Amino acid sequence: MTLALFAICFTILPSAHAVSATNFALDKSSYNPGDSGKAMISFTNDRGVLIQITSVTMTINYFYQDGRIYSQAFTTTGVNMNVSSGAISQPITVQFSLPSTIATGYVTPSITVFFNSLNGPSFQGPDHDNSDAPTPIFIASTSTQTTMYAFVATTVLFAALAFYFAMRYYSAKNTTSRPRTSP
Repeated sequence: MTLALFAICFTILPSAHAVSATNFALDKSSYNPGDSGKAMISFTNDRGVLIQITSVTMTINYFYQDGRIYSQAFTTTGVNMNVSSGAISQPITVQFSLPSTIATGYVTPSITVFFNSLNGPSFQGPDHDNSDAPTPIFIASTSTQTTMYAFVATTVLFAALAFYFAMRYYSAKNTTSRPRTSP
């Protein structure tokens, strides 16, 4: 009986009072050093009240090719999007650009959402919540892509040469196997 009451109490109480990034989509599957991109981020409102999202900041902690660490923040302001309690917001776009000397690999941005909460007849705030992006950003190696392009070009060249020599062999074989006729 005590266990049942304990379970009922925890199902009635909200599990968290946060605004967290739940959907994180990128405009490309991978980025090269120096590329620009867009992240579309949706948030879940678990605060129990109506909120108004005012801005979103995406911070990326980079490792440069020489091993130094750098942090850069990209912000979208002037959002003014109302999100009901328990609802998911419309996607908010945050534009970003990567430095040309960024190391390759995966980076997981941290996301900060700034919002006002409706307490009584008016919005109170500003307030904010932080969360990590649900999926990382992949920074591809430009040298790997260059190697891949060189491999594809070499393969096509060898295929063309093989076809050329196979046709020469076939035409030479047909010419020598034909009976000669005298005029």
